[in-house]
Amino acid sequence: MDGLGPISREQGLVLSDWAEFTYKTTDFYAQEFERTLRWDDPDVAIAWPLAGEPQLSAKDSRGVRFPDAEVYTSESAAAR
Repeated sequence: MDGLGPISREQGLVLSDWAEFTYKTTDFYAQEFERTLRWDDPDVAIAWPLAGEPQLSAKDSRGVRFPDAEVYTSESAAAR
């Protein structure tokens, strides 16, 4: 699977035992621009096949809902 997308695009989600996902980027990784969406956001409405409560990382526990997510523009990326 190969993905190409604009700046500010969320990463793909895979529900399988094994997957390899590569994607092209417009720049090197910059942690200050990393954001996390809530795994259970009702606006995204993914029907996760769960058998109990998930164990989330600290980062994933701090995820925000999609409507509250910060939006990047080409101007904000250029200001970096």
